[in-house]
Amino acid sequence: MLAALLIVPATSASAAPSDLGPELADNGSFDAGTAGWRTNGPVQRLTVSDGHARLTPTSTSGVVLNDAEKTVAEAAAGSTYVVQAQVRTTTPGLNGALRVREVSDGQVISHRTTFRLEDTDWTSVELTFTTSRPDAGLDLNVLAWGLQPGEDLRIDDVSMRQSTGGSDPGDPVPAPPAPSPGDPCTSAPSTDTKFGASIYPVGRTPAQSLADIDSSFGRVPVIRDFHTGMPPAWNSPRSTLLRDREIVISFKATPSAILSGRHDSYLRNWFATAPENQTIYWSYMHEPEVKVKNGLFTPSQYRAAWRHIGALADQSCKPNMHSTLILTSWTIDPRSGRDYRDYDAGKDVVEVIAFDPYNALHDPQARTYTSAEDLIGPLAETMEADGRPWGLAELGSRIVVGDNGTGRAAWLDDVADVLIENDASFATYFQTTYKGVNFRLDDAPSRNTWRGLVQR
Repeated sequence: MLAALLIVPATSASAAPSDLGPELADNGSFDAGTAGWRTNGPVQRLTVSDGHARLTPTSTSGVVLNDAEKTVAEAAAGSTYVVQAQVRTTTPGLNGALRVREVSDGQVISHRTTFRLEDTDWTSVELTFTTSRPDAGLDLNVLAWGLQPGEDLRIDDVSMRQSTGGSDPGDPVPAPPAPSPGDPCTSAPSTDTKFGASIYPVGRTPAQSLADIDSSFGRVPVIRDFHTGMPPAWNSPRSTLLRDREIVISFKATPSAILSGRHDSYLRNWFATAPENQTIYWSYMHEPEVKVKNGLFTPSQYRAAWRHIGALADQSCKPNMHSTLILTSWTIDPRSGRDYRDYDAGKDVVEVIAFDPYNALHDPQARTYTSAEDLIGPLAETMEADGRPWGLAELGSRIVVGDNGTGRAAWLDDVADVLIENDASFATYFQTTYKGVNFRLDDAPSRNTWRGLVQR
């Protein structure tokens, strides 16, 4: 499986100034105000004062200075660039990064160097990297994580120039692995984020559930479909109903049952008879963490079951089917004490990783929405380092106390910005009431915002 996103550390050497070409960054000294630059969401504010840029959040959030257009539209493979910026903050203890995203044919390689601002002095940050892909667009960013209202990141003298030779930029960055030209069983899912919703036919038929989300959001291109046992046959009414949509489908069986071979015949046929013109993200036992915590099985048993199913899937040679590990977003939070790799059977088995983030899941008295950068940002950072495609299999939030839906609508927009910026393949909203919590986007602001994303 070809990874759609790789992260490459900065090289330590840099080209001499005399060996650099003309300036490529537009308005890097901010003499023309904010022209040529933007942020990644409405809770991030970009202003220019005293000759430098200032990024501040209106709620707890990361901040991103992003070039309005790719700084380099088409870079040749093997080209070396030197990127520099001056950064400071009035609130020491800030962590951030200077980053360039190399984008080509749905593949994204992230080159970056990180920084920590321990005082209020200006700090020079530099990144030298070599491109790997032909005709790649280069997207220039300066970012910082987890700012509170009143905290800021200040930026000046942003520069990007191509090395013209005469210096050693370090070892060339190796090209990411590519599928063998003769291997028809390998493909990469799109990194053009698709937005959809779940069908949850409790007390109604699947057709009624599908009609509900289509009525709310327009025709939904990607559907989340849950199953408590084996997935239905592809000629079943439910599968036929979803035939013309991308699907994120999960099924369940205990690891002991999988490893016994009891379901081999069914699963082998299920993979073999799957349609070849439908993008299918399939997942075994989504959100296994609580079951592991409760002692129902061990991580090693779960991984072994995944490998067993993966071997059956490989026999069908279906490049449109993507094995997808689905975990809770809490697992990525250091406070959970978990490591997502404990549940991961390996990159040769799991092609995509998806998460299920929720706002105010257990707090009916919540009055704020967790910022998109804080809720989704850690997932994106984890997957940037991991290198595999990723998405959100479930996304949900109750309306917080005192909100008429406009706050949730703005939050959904922020979440979408982070997903799109970080090349998530899909995000499906959990459009239902579950265990007494109403996640449904029934208010007009929230519904219209998600509808706009679904139809983008």
